[in-house]
Amino acid sequence: MNDNKFAYPTGALRARETSLIGKAKINIFLDAESPQDLLRLLSETCYGDFITEDSHAEDFEQILHLGFVRECNFIKEITPEPNITNLFFMKFDFINAKGIAKSIFLKEEPLIIYEGIGLVSSEDMLSWASGDSKAKLYPALEGVWNGIIKDMKGIDTREIEIRFDKGYLHYALKKAETYRLLLDFYKCWIDLVNITSFLRYQKLSEDSSILDPAFIYGGYLEKNRFRDLWKEEMIKGSDFTLRYKDILENALEEYIIENSLDILEKGRDNFLLGRLEAAKYLSFAPEPFYVYLLAREIEVRILRTLFVGKLNNMHKERIRNLLRMSYV
Repeated sequence: MNDNKFAYPTGALRARETSLIGKAKINIFLDAESPQDLLRLLSETCYGDFITEDSHAEDFEQILHLGFVRECNFIKEITPEPNITNLFFMKFDFINAKGIAKSIFLKEEPLIIYEGIGLVSSEDMLSWASGDSKAKLYPALEGVWNGIIKDMKGIDTREIEIRFDKGYLHYALKKAETYRLLLDFYKCWIDLVNITSFLRYQKLSEDSSILDPAFIYGGYLEKNRFRDLWKEEMIKGSDFTLRYKDILENALEEYIIENSLDILEKGRDNFLLGRLEAAKYLSFAPEPFYVYLLAREIEVRILRTLFVGKLNNMHKERIRNLLRMSYV
């Protein structure tokens, strides 16, 4: 591997990492007395570039979006191996395509959920969906979308979601196969998606075959293990979930009591970020650039949770329980 191509980008990345919002500052944000106080605290961070005297706490979505787009563009400019960081950006293309395909199915006006973050422009995405053959998509995304268009009359919105999720994760898994940390990251991601599907579908039918269309191959957990546990009330005590024990411990109790997977969703983000923690110590590799993007994405989610909580007068401890883990 040519270390020279990593020298400057890695230095620029390490300098940029100092602007990530750490746990100590998040705790200060959590203690903010009002949404506007929270905005004032945010103005003292790198997001302050997008906050003016006329900004209000209710503007937080636009502020966070602009900050995230800037960081994504920064990585797009300096990454020494775009094939790896592109895996991060492609996720948002698949999410946008999923939203557009569902809106077409429901005969609603199509919208771009994530503007300016993926690899495909919003113009090309919407033009392609409207049948413009001149608009270009990359093969992995186009293949999934063509299959959905072909089968549109025989599927529903849930099937659309499943196909896009599978398409992205299978592609990313293949591209990451020579990068140990990323390969483990995607295999765990697939497992956690399958665990979530298992919990949702288990309540709907006694027949485990209902899981088959949603199951994503390529993770550590085989489908037969889910089938063996289909009639069990809880799965946290089974040996096949030991890898995810810390996530499932509280998430399953909440799921049983409140029928909510919020804690599992938070636990998934925390767990997956933790699987890539070793990338902090790599100097001449592409993984740190991917992890930086993931850390920024989770940072935005943390800040969004804080603003939503403050704007809705949510109790501080309830907000704390919903927060993801910070990278720093």
